[in-house]
Amino acid sequence: MLTLEILQKMLLAAAIELKNKSKYLCELDSVAGDGDHGITIGRMADAMKAKIEANDSADMKELLDDLGMTFMGINGGSAGPLWGTCLLYTSPSPRD
Repeated sequence: MLTLEILQKMLLAAAIELKNKSKYLCELDSVAGDGDHGITIGRMADAMKAKIEANDSADMKELLDDLGMTFMGINGGSAGPLWGTCLLYTSPSPRD
């Protein structure tokens, strides 16, 4: 069963991996785009890590909603709004 603690561990591991791969994501994006995708993903990873380390979420819904809103406010292409919307609309309801 997924708990807040397990979700936090999963998201923290993802944040670390995404941050480590941000340069590579820029290289991939530079083939057909402007080469800044990794910068945005790196900002999102930093925000995710900071939110999890703050350990101030009461439940999974609050954590995912807060991350979603934070991601939507990150400038740098469509990644922030896309991932932010995804998190906002996939967070469990309070009764879950």
